[in-house]
Amino acid sequence: MNSKIKQTLKNVIDIKKASLIIIILPYIGFNFQELILSPYYNIANLFFLVATLFLIEFLFKLTVISFVKYNVIITIFFTSFVLVFFYGYYFVNPIYNFFNKNWKIEIRGLATILILLIISILVQYFIVLKKKGNFKYFNTFLLIFSILTLIFEHNPNSTKKINYNLFHNAYKSIHLQDSAIKPVLLIISDEYNSPDNLYTLFKDSNLYQFSTQLKNDGWEVINNSYSYETSTIHSVASILNFNLSLNKDYKESDLAAIEYYYLNHSTLLDSLNKKKVKFINFGLFDINNKKKYSPLYIYPENFTENFLLYSCYMFAKRQLIKLNDERLNNKEELILEHNKRIINNINSEIDKADPKTFIKIHLYMPHAPLHYEPEFKRLELKNVNDYLLYWNFTNKKLTEMLSKLDKNKYRIILTGDHGLRGMPTNPHASFTAFYGFDSTAIKSIHSVQDLGNLINGSF
Repeated sequence: MNSKIKQTLKNVIDIKKASLIIIILPYIGFNFQELILSPYYNIANLFFLVATLFLIEFLFKLTVISFVKYNVIITIFFTSFVLVFFYGYYFVNPIYNFFNKNWKIEIRGLATILILLIISILVQYFIVLKKKGNFKYFNTFLLIFSILTLIFEHNPNSTKKINYNLFHNAYKSIHLQDSAIKPVLLIISDEYNSPDNLYTLFKDSNLYQFSTQLKNDGWEVINNSYSYETSTIHSVASILNFNLSLNKDYKESDLAAIEYYYLNHSTLLDSLNKKKVKFINFGLFDINNKKKYSPLYIYPENFTENFLLYSCYMFAKRQLIKLNDERLNNKEELILEHNKRIINNINSEIDKADPKTFIKIHLYMPHAPLHYEPEFKRLELKNVNDYLLYWNFTNKKLTEMLSKLDKNKYRIILTGDHGLRGMPTNPHASFTAFYGFDSTAIKSIHSVQDLGNLINGSF
């Protein structure tokens, strides 16, 4: 056997030598349960992942041996890169806050990763020189830490393997009295809290101004519309699959699994497709074969991306996203541009839609971040009073958007996906308004997640 290969094999198990796998092990421990609960998980994929990591380790050790003169520099560079690649994302916000608080310097995105890489290289340089390349204590700590995370760490989104084939929907047949076929607009206003619920906190009758205005314009309004879900992706997927929320395990479903099983396999869209109904997606998620309008949410599309979900790979992917081929600097800017384009342009986008068309529109407001510059200066969501200001502003922009529509051409559902979370409000209390639907059909809707039945019954 080649002497370099022999030495490499010896170094792979030498705890005194730098090891990329040992650095990666805590990351695997933190995310292991989520990884094996992933819809992309199987033994073959896990084996391929482990084999790839060992191959990278082998090539790393071989490189160090091959360039003896530069082995310290090579070791520092590779270990720093791996540390930052797998853990750098967790330090982005602390670095941003430190520079902003102390020197009023805004450092965002990939610049923070570069700073972390430089810090890691400098720190390791002095440690490696002092210890003469001895990684024994560092490796021992990482090994113990990795074992503990594998034993005790759990996935916050899901705690058990769920059999999605056992989920049943709550489909019901709804027939409208008006047989005319019109495009159906589903407008989702994200995290829109019920005016009834807000009234219990503020005792202000002005909270009903928007819903009263809608009623005067011929809308039917539910001021306290119940949402089983407090998660956007769970709520939207449930709507598009005739209400999955009655299944007790549905709320525990992993977000990637919801996208994989239900957003990409919508039973509502399948039903409409059989009726030759077109679908236009101005939403935040890919639905069946229709791409999202704005990539505010990025979920893994394969096992490798699932593994790298909390690494700098997915962080960089989020940072490099575009809206209609326009490069934006960060997610908050993307959210602002998404909301503005929907409100300002939606009428021209859908004006010539065929009668047999379902159009899904998703506004990321009054959800935080609370900003719509220059009309609404940014507020931090510190309390429900901040939310109320943006909630009222959202009503103003919804009124503006709806006024541009020739509403008699459409059947329209305006709804929240859920209420406000994390405040003294009821996150299950939202708001829904209907235009162009008869009262009998509306009475069949008992929650936000039942709306798919009404949309299906419109064609």
